[in-house]
Amino acid sequence: MYEKEGVPLPMICILLEGGSQSIEMALNSLRMGQPLVVIKGSGRAADIICTACEITSFKEDFVDGEFVLKGVINEDGKRDIHDMLEACFNKFTESSQIENLLKNVVEIASFKKQITVYKIDGAEPLDFCYSIVLDEEYRRECRPNETTETSNHLGSRKSSQRTDIRKERLQI
Repeated sequence: MYEKEGVPLPMICILLEGGSQSIEMALNSLRMGQPLVVIKGSGRAADIICTACEITSFKEDFVDGEFVLKGVINEDGKRDIHDMLEACFNKFTESSQIENLLKNVVEIASFKKQITVYKIDGAEPLDFCYSIVLDEEYRRECRPNETTETSNHLGSRKSSQRTDIRKERLQI
């Protein structure tokens, strides 16, 4: 979480189109617990990530004494994503870099619960606004170790800045 003058500020990553570096930036954002909004239909990296999310399934695995959900893409899906990566980036990228991008896209898809996908041709403006409004419950789910200072800070902000009030005004 970004801090300005000692006040924690929630951040998100929005991916519209994008090149190979956008895949790395999206992955780094997700690893830091930031939600990702991807605009499907905008092309290249955004469409590849949307496809990966669509074909990702989750299976329960027993790790370090507890059950966890892991995102899984089957081999056919990986080949499809690999072909998409080659079609988009092969002109400028070596095959070893394509393999690394594939690995990153597969990892991004494992964060599926932190990713919101919007179709560029059918998104309502309010839908997009809602996707970038983060509420406390979502923040706690993504960042269980975060201190309660964020909650206290939200309560002290002007009503026009509070996410719960903005949602009501947007009538969502």
